[in-house]
Amino acid sequence: MGAMKKITSVLAAILTFGTLLSAGTVSAKETKSSPQKNPALPLQYVLQDIHGNVMIRDKKTGKLEKAQEEQTLFAGDEIITQSGAKASLTLNKNTMVHISEKSDVKVDKLTRQKEGSGFLSRLKLLGGKILSEVEKLGESKSTFEISSGGVVCGVRGTAFEVETKENAVQTNTYHGVVEVQKGGQTQKVGENQNVDFAFDQDTFLPKRTLTREERDNYQRWLTQKAVVERKFIERQVVLDSIANLSDEDQNELLQKLDEGNPRDRLKNMRELLQNKFKQKRESTLRGIHEDAAKKRDLNNRLRLNKK
Repeated sequence: MGAMKKITSVLAAILTFGTLLSAGTVSAKETKSSPQKNPALPLQYVLQDIHGNVMIRDKKTGKLEKAQEEQTLFAGDEIITQSGAKASLTLNKNTMVHISEKSDVKVDKLTRQKEGSGFLSRLKLLGGKILSEVEKLGESKSTFEISSGGVVCGVRGTAFEVETKENAVQTNTYHGVVEVQKGGQTQKVGENQNVDFAFDQDTFLPKRTLTREERDNYQRWLTQKAVVERKFIERQVVLDSIANLSDEDQNELLQKLDEGNPRDRLKNMRELLQNKFKQKRESTLRGIHEDAAKKRDLNNRLRLNKK
């Protein structure tokens, strides 16, 4: 019990420092593939995969800084992708978003629901295009939303894409159902369907079937999604290894994390854990080699004595 409490305190200090984004985890009852081992730990958005020039606009200073993989995000931060760039955010193994080039996405809200194990996640698309993959949220009563220009897309489990146009917001549903709202108007957009909200007409346009190009775009994302999932799992395996550290090593790790940028704490934790276990392996190997050398020396002496 004491060890688990220590693990929880170390991770919580990393993930909730300052105003770091946090929310209740998805319960293990929700999905068999849930990566969360301790439902008391917070969730956070993590920059999981970056290509090209991707920037973060700090919510406090308004300044742009170059984004790096494994950085965590604060509520109010914006992710901006330049021409030819793209990035993926993970909330957990089952919920992730892909941000296309020339896009601007703000992390608007990420909180625990007042009841149950669910979370509320809201991302605001200020420009460009964002594709979201959200597996069924089960009984957690979690909510995942994308908003743009007052148009709100809410889901319980689906894959869909939202894009800002000059005078419209376009929603494509690849599987599942997306509920799109603007003012008092609501549209349910099913699998392989598109709907646009036209601002100049203040109404939804008739639904249509997705084009071949739009469907191909989703297939390209599935290839990228496999890479994002692999990176997530690899990092999670390292983070879970904290359970194998002594209390003394965990305290030492926590002290080192206090020295860095809060946005980099997750990445720094992974690197520290990898180095810690690398040192342990090297120390173990040195011990094995030293023992072998002592045995060889002892055998040589025994042979000399027999002579």
